[in-house]
Amino acid sequence: MFSLNEADRQKIQEAFSGILSRLIDASKFMEQLTFLNTFYSTIAAGRFIDFNIVKYIMRVSDIEDRLVDPISKVVFIANIMGTALYSLGRNDETIKSYDEAIRINPEYADAYYNKGVALSALGRKDEVIRSYVHLWFCS
Repeated sequence: MFSLNEADRQKIQEAFSGILSRLIDASKFMEQLTFLNTFYSTIAAGRFIDFNIVKYIMRVSDIEDRLVDPISKVVFIANIMGTALYSLGRNDETIKSYDEAIRINPEYADAYYNKGVALSALGRKDEVIRSYVHLWFCS
C-alpha cells in the first residue's frame, strides 16, 4: 500500500474533475443522464470511492451547470443523486436531494414518491403522508 502526498492527491482530483466535465460537455441530453446514472450508480453500488470525495471533486452545482436540458437537472438531482444517496443509506441527504428537485420542478412526481420512501426509512410517518399527498396532486 502507498500513500499520496497532498500535491499528488490534488492533481488526481483536478484530472478526474476535468475528465468528468469533458464527458458531460461532450454528451447530448440522454447521453448525459445515462453517463451520470452509470457513474453514480457504480460508485454507490461498488462503494469503491467515498461519495464525499466525488462531491468534492465535482460539485453537484457544476454538473447541473453543464446539463443541456432543464429537465435533465431535475432528473439528475432526484433520480440519479437521490437514488445513489439512498442506496448508501444517507437518507437525510437523499431527502435534501429530492427537496431540491421539487424546488426546481414542483410537478416532478417521482421526487415526491422517492422522498416518501426515504422518509419512511427514517420512520417519519407524518412527513411520508405529506409527501404522498403532494404526489397525488402531481398525478
